[in-house]
Amino acid sequence: MFGLGRRSLASITVRSGCRRSMAIYAVGEGWTGAMGQEFVLKKISGHFDEEDIETPALIYPYDDIQQAAIGWGSTAFLDTQGQVQQIGRPQDLISLLRMNRMPRRIRDMANSHSDPAETTIVGSMVSKLIGFATGGDEDELWSLAKELSLLKEWTKLDLTAQIDGSTKQIGDTSISQIECSAGFMALIGKSGTLYTTGLNNRGQCGIGKLSNNVWTPERVRGISISEKKGSESGEQDQPVVQVALGFQHAFALTRTGQLYSWGKGSRGQLGRELGADEDSTARSMNLDYSVVQVASGNHHGALLTDDNEVCVWGKNMGRIDNDEDSSKKATDATLPEPVVGLPSDAKVLRVSCGSHHTSILLDDGSVYAMGIASDEAVPILDPVELLPAGQLELPLRQFEAHFDRTTMIDNQGQAIQAHLWKDETLREHCSFTPPYVDTLLDMGQTIESIHRGWLHTIIVTKQQ
Repeated sequence: MFGLGRRSLASITVRSGCRRSMAIYAVGEGWTGAMGQEFVLKKISGHFDEEDIETPALIYPYDDIQQAAIGWGSTAFLDTQGQVQQIGRPQDLISLLRMNRMPRRIRDMANSHSDPAETTIVGSMVSKLIGFATGGDEDELWSLAKELSLLKEWTKLDLTAQIDGSTKQIGDTSISQIECSAGFMALIGKSGTLYTTGLNNRGQCGIGKLSNNVWTPERVRGISISEKKGSESGEQDQPVVQVALGFQHAFALTRTGQLYSWGKGSRGQLGRELGADEDSTARSMNLDYSVVQVASGNHHGALLTDDNEVCVWGKNMGRIDNDEDSSKKATDATLPEPVVGLPSDAKVLRVSCGSHHTSILLDDGSVYAMGIASDEAVPILDPVELLPAGQLELPLRQFEAHFDRTTMIDNQGQAIQAHLWKDETLREHCSFTPPYVDTLLDMGQTIESIHRGWLHTIIVTKQQ
């Protein structure tokens, strides 16, 4: 059976003679569990841009961090051995939304007496019934639900899983990339094989069927040449080089530049024609060009072609024809549409999506954005400049859009965040450095990456 190896911070030891230089700090709401049990009844200011800033919470103090990712109620990182560790509620969304509506006193009381078996009791019961209906081992699913609903300490993911009814190595002994979203996670193995785990009620895990949860990692089905030819075998035969997760959908980019999508597609977010609201199998978007980058927002997607063209699709990403309803500012785009208005002589280096916006980094260091503005829910389909050329020293250490803003860290360690504002006056002052960055710099840390989630932010640092 798939297993999880748990280890508390007290049990982790640093190799003798090695000085720790990296760490993960966090700010925000601790009640989700994503900052660890020590902070579950605490709020560390900084995530909501408070003026009164506290020292960020040190949630992982060891020097084996390769890549970090953040879910809605969880934190994860890939260590230097290619293993995944996570904490919080990585397979939960409904309970998080319900708890967010609770008065703080009641929520704190619930967290003070929380039992992992009770955190997603409804979802676990559904998994139990699904297991019974499909011939699976319902007691095994119930056991997994109790074990995985709430991870109170850093938990290491074993790379074994149930495949074709038996316990096997999932095919990779180590992982090269992780991505997290609203209750589900994707893993790319060293071989290029893509695995998912988490919520699957909209087919967002891409395993070829709907279920309440995919409790253990499974291979995504459909990323294959045979799928493009109409076969239903679904076995992966195309190495994946990048994965991007939306709210309930996902994209995979293969080594040959082919793009696949799966999950919920009712607002055009899959970038292809769809005969239903969702598709639980990854299918090619059948583009007539090669893709070099892909990104995903909550309900939209963006890509960069090998010809330096940016395209977007999904919710509110389509332009309205002049003869259509003039009261509407945008419509849903089912297929990728080229972005018009970027400087014609610039090369695009990166595209990245926040919840409702897309940010674009050009080779002169300037940053443009489009999508839904932070100050007014009005679609901006012509890209506007967030940062002028010369403000950032290239190459960037990080360029990542997340939720309501975009983070940029240049090669000098300068960390800047920027909002997409509709108001042009606000747009002139859209960039700022989060106060917690200055606090960490004063502590002798340099900023490697910042990852902003729903209610918490994590900061990966290196000691100067």
